[in-house]
Amino acid sequence: MPRKVYDKTHTLKDNGRIYPLTVADQHQHIAQSEHLLATIQPNDPATLYWSLAEPAGLVLGFSQKPAVLNQATLAQHPFPIYQRRAGGTAVLVGPSLLSLDVVLPAGHPLILADVVESYCWFGEAWVAALRLLGIETRAISPTEAHTQRALLKQPETRSYELLMNRACYGTVSPYEVVVGFNPVQISRPQGNHKGQDGSNKPSPGHPQGMPLQWYASASQAHSYHCRDIPCGCPAVDGEAYLNGTVVGLRKVGGLDMIRRRAGSLLQAGVLLHWESDLLAQLPGHSAEEQELLRTGLQQRAVGLDTLAGREVGINEVISAFEKVIVAIDNKVDVLDA
Repeated sequence: MPRKVYDKTHTLKDNGRIYPLTVADQHQHIAQSEHLLATIQPNDPATLYWSLAEPAGLVLGFSQKPAVLNQATLAQHPFPIYQRRAGGTAVLVGPSLLSLDVVLPAGHPLILADVVESYCWFGEAWVAALRLLGIETRAISPTEAHTQRALLKQPETRSYELLMNRACYGTVSPYEVVVGFNPVQISRPQGNHKGQDGSNKPSPGHPQGMPLQWYASASQAHSYHCRDIPCGCPAVDGEAYLNGTVVGLRKVGGLDMIRRRAGSLLQAGVLLHWESDLLAQLPGHSAEEQELLRTGLQQRAVGLDTLAGREVGINEVISAFEKVIVAIDNKVDVLDA
């Protein structure tokens, strides 16, 4: 389909090149990103490229194979599938996801030797931009992000985490934009609740000590781990087994990066609205997996409209981010190489 470009390319402070919002097939956006990175020269200004996909589609991460998707669902409901050059996992693109590419030439001061720390300014810039819209977020620290990743190595959580990791917004990486915090831990059943051995200890497989954040509810945690085992889990009789109030960690903006000799391409996808129903159907291979993805992903991400209590306009977001770029500390001006 032809691209819809809403304004002419302009500059900020006469140093940065900004492409206006472009609405097009995701394949064209991927090609444009590659072109911008391939053609940037050492003395060029940084380049910003705003985009929205039309029609909606699913973009797989660089290492993901088509086999990760439910082929029966795709056969019944054909859906555009793309593959990006950056890492990560599946992202649903369309009217609910605003994307931004930032291309930095080789030698730019924001291209750090430490790849992880090279994300820091980008995440913090988004936090500042959303604050201008009255939306409080934060850039998640590497330590906190790695704590969640560690759940992939724990026997009790590995299978569920692998399922959630089929989608980009089912996990977090350093300096991505989030709201909330890691929740409290599920505690051991108290009182007269007995496990299979008659003690107050949880039965084998019970999700003791696991963050409720990774489940839509205590009942779901019980269902997924205890199955039909008579475990004495308080979730069965409706009694809460949480120490305090759960405050879930939810992702608002995802980040990725491509590094080449010519420079670096940083990409952000900010959720204007978030629904997990469609996304759950594609990487879920069974009805059970689809339901777990639907409820789990809904708990792990959130759209700007939900956070603001209103529909947040695309132009509002673009304007706010560009204001932040202009006002960035003079120590390192994003638009000054």
